[in-house]
Amino acid sequence: QMLMFFVRTQQPHEWRSPAYRFSKRQAKAFRELIAVVEVVVEEEEEEVEGEG
Repeated sequence: QMLMFFVRTQQPHEWRSPAYRFSKRQAKAFRELIAVVEVVVEEEEEEVEGEG
């Protein structure tokens, strides 16, 4: 749940949410995490497409 909170608050959105800013170090770690997750998701999508 905490990870989803950070993901939601760091993306542009229309709804009201708590203001939360990462420190530079946290922002760098967050960007790196998102990059790794995107690679994993792309690999899984390719795997699913190959099955069909």
